[in-house]
Amino acid sequence: MFDKVVIYAPKYQQRLLRKEIQKSSFRLHDPGNDFNFFRRIKRKIFRTPHTHSYIFEGFYNAAEFLGYSNFWIENQSDLEEIADSKTLVFCEGSYIPDFKKGLNCKFVLHSIPTNLDNFSEFSESKKYLNLEVFKNEALNFEKIADLTYFNRENFTLYQPWATNLLPNQIFIGENIPNVENKISYYIGMLYGKGVTRAQAYNLLLKDSIVGTKIKCVTGASHKTSQKLTMRSSICLDIRDDHHLEIGYIPCRIFKTLSYGRQIFVNSHYIKKYLSHIPSVKFFSDGKCLQNQYDESLSFQNSQTKENIEKRDFSLNYIKNNHTYVNRLKNIFSVFN
Repeated sequence: MFDKVVIYAPKYQQRLLRKEIQKSSFRLHDPGNDFNFFRRIKRKIFRTPHTHSYIFEGFYNAAEFLGYSNFWIENQSDLEEIADSKTLVFCEGSYIPDFKKGLNCKFVLHSIPTNLDNFSEFSESKKYLNLEVFKNEALNFEKIADLTYFNRENFTLYQPWATNLLPNQIFIGENIPNVENKISYYIGMLYGKGVTRAQAYNLLLKDSIVGTKIKCVTGASHKTSQKLTMRSSICLDIRDDHHLEIGYIPCRIFKTLSYGRQIFVNSHYIKKYLSHIPSVKFFSDGKCLQNQYDESLSFQNSQTKENIEKRDFSLNYIKNNHTYVNRLKNIFSVFN
């Protein structure tokens, strides 16, 4: 049905992504509110890509992997020149093309802006797909793949984001790497009660059998983020109350698993929905986390058959179900 995939994104975002790929530096700091005023200013100064640009990068790479012609476009005139009936265009609510132009392509829109009139009418035409993240409400609709649900009535697809790795970059059967015990590298943002939880966890983790501490990492490339994850004393995902309530599953889960590491989560929904993956561990509070960390120290570098089989099962499952190749194929399927 499609032979072209287009990313429609703000100016300079692709350039910032390419610049970040080439860098080896990163910033390391104690857990703090990543949405406070000063950190927002710092992110602007350091010119880091927008969160949605990483998501679009995933779809862009997946399209290239599958053999589609792909384009990264920053303005309406270029879009009008390229788009035709066999073109799928990705865009996000803060930066959208002029839908009233009546282009003959199909659109995938994430985060619909409140000032967009008549989007429900657009959806009825089956030309405009509303792309939502996976959350508990998705279970009310038709399941089309793992953690992927489709509301046919309003043409909405629910699915989580994915690992940045392509299927051919996820390797099964490699040795479990040795890890450092000094730092748990937390790649990405903390906010709300996630910050206070991380700070409280640090007070307990420092008194573990081998003391460690959570440090937040910003401005790191995918390659550096993967290296830090592999070196991390323990890999964590710490959710704020809102995400705990709605059952949100972040891309950090799939990235960490695809790198070959276990991940410890404070969301019982994440554990519930991924209970078949042995490398996903749940902790209910800080003391539970400390105990699980102490227990894991005995097995970190263990190459037992059981540990290897569990890790390889997790890797295989992510490779076959939770890359952006899977996510893109799911989107194609609802348009067919």
